[in-house]
Amino acid sequence: VISPWSRRVMRGVRGSTVAFFAWAAFAAAWMSLGPSMYANTRAIGPGLYAVFYRWVPGFNGLRVPSLNFMLVALMLAVLSGLGTASLIRWRRQAGQILTLAGMALVLAEGWSVAPTAAIPARGAVYDAIAASPDGTVVVEFPFGDPASEIAYTFFAGGHRKPIVNGYSGYFPAHYIALVAQLSHLPDAGSDAWNALVSSGATYAIVHEGTGTNDGTTSEWLQRHGARQMMQSGSDRLFQLR
Repeated sequence: VISPWSRRVMRGVRGSTVAFFAWAAFAAAWMSLGPSMYANTRAIGPGLYAVFYRWVPGFNGLRVPSLNFMLVALMLAVLSGLGTASLIRWRRQAGQILTLAGMALVLAEGWSVAPTAAIPARGAVYDAIAASPDGTVVVEFPFGDPASEIAYTFFAGGHRKPIVNGYSGYFPAHYIALVAQLSHLPDAGSDAWNALVSSGATYAIVHEGTGTNDGTTSEWLQRHGARQMMQSGSDRLFQLR
């Protein structure tokens, strides 16, 4: 209040681009801490996110508030650009050198060198599914195992047909009901086949030798009228209807 310099700076904040992005970075960081802030498992106070969660439509559908930190990174990137521009205006040659050095350091900090991840080979059954007619819907067994569901989702990107299986951070009620019916074949009750047909599946892929899947699932499908189309190794493809 006493300092003329401080008063001059504060008067300029209202129209300052730098101030806007600085406060935006601060607000986004606060938002990223969620509805209630914790430090070392101890609650330290309400988060800014709680206000938006309660009063702003749509915010209660954001599953991971911490992703707001991406906005922090965006605001800091803009601030870095503004600072770089100011530095170059002040000392052009030195500013350019420092800017190039900073860019190199950012790239070096983010550089990741790791062994190439092994990509699972796509079996012949998936090639057959890719060539199947429009309207094909695929279900794969074993059903409901998270590791298997992730693999099925990966392979679906290759054959481009809808699948009954899937994996995400959200599991709809109809999927949970299917897991209850189809994850224990052939010991499931008579409603399991009706649930399978109601899912819309037209083809089934059975990965025998995976987990507890020793061939009994294939036999169960055939008892209910499924017709085997092909077999490739331990994978068997059935047409359900």
